[in-house]
Amino acid sequence: MPPSPPADPEATPTGDEYTDVNRCVNFNGPEMKSIADGLDDHVRVIVSAHTHQPYVCRMGDDDKLVTSASSFGRVVTDIELTIDRKSDEITQASAFNHIVTQDVKRDRRAQKILNKYTTLSAPLANRVIGSITEDIRSSRDVPSGQNAAGEQPMGDVIADAMLEATAPTDFGGAVAAFMNSGGVRGGLIFDQISGGEQPGEVTYGEAFTVQPFGNTLVVKTCTGQQIYDVMNQQFNNPAADSNGIMLPTANVNYQWTTVGGPHIVDGSVSFDGGTTPIDKGAPYRVVVNNFMADGGDGYTVFRSCTDPLGGDVDLDAFARYLGLHSPVAPPPLNRIEKVD
Repeated sequence: MPPSPPADPEATPTGDEYTDVNRCVNFNGPEMKSIADGLDDHVRVIVSAHTHQPYVCRMGDDDKLVTSASSFGRVVTDIELTIDRKSDEITQASAFNHIVTQDVKRDRRAQKILNKYTTLSAPLANRVIGSITEDIRSSRDVPSGQNAAGEQPMGDVIADAMLEATAPTDFGGAVAAFMNSGGVRGGLIFDQISGGEQPGEVTYGEAFTVQPFGNTLVVKTCTGQQIYDVMNQQFNNPAADSNGIMLPTANVNYQWTTVGGPHIVDGSVSFDGGTTPIDKGAPYRVVVNNFMADGGDGYTVFRSCTDPLGGDVDLDAFARYLGLHSPVAPPPLNRIEKVD
């Protein structure tokens, strides 16, 4: 059993494995502090997410407790509250992050619930929706499908599906699509058999593994300058390398370089297969998912693009694309070029 939380909520456990996950050392960025400062004083605890970091913090003038449980089920946060029954106010709050050690015996009751819903969902998850000619890999696969420029076949296919769903005038009139690499959660493997299908066949469950977030497609009007600006935001992450590259549609080409610091090569972005650079003063309808459209992954320029039009759930567009174009082949990685 893991050690109990310390009596003093501000104290640090003695084991090194608990020290880093129960302090504020893993937290970075001003956004959460801004949120904490902006919330009513009656809010005493913030259970935060999407930072992918474990931490227990105190923030704001009123000392709000802010927690996060890392990612991928690696940590479980134990929060204890003391509530005044008369005022219904929280008088004390403490939190402790327990590391999931993977040596706990399975709970039979929880497993029974999981088995029940696995059986109920199997007909949908195992439904064949398309096929592939060979592996279409992502950056997360082993071996990785990502090249030195940050391009990956799976992200390219998703971008193509996004554009096909939104190119018609009635659905946004998009002329280009961009997919965030962090949203591509896996690839499609030719010999993977998940529900009794034949090699090369893709099930709905396998497609869901690739795009599990249920984001919707959003078409916005961005100027050429805004497109350059948002593409340069790819390199604002602490590790300014190819891990955060946006994946574009087949008609989009661009170059980036590390000379003088990572940035998009000026004049290299085109929406016609590499023939004509986009006009920085002209408007272009581009499609992204709603996470990106609202500034997710640091792409804040997308917030200032105009005339948003919502569309399909991204997974629906992806599944339809697979069905219409099967068997789908991995595209050549020639949309992004890294030059030094």
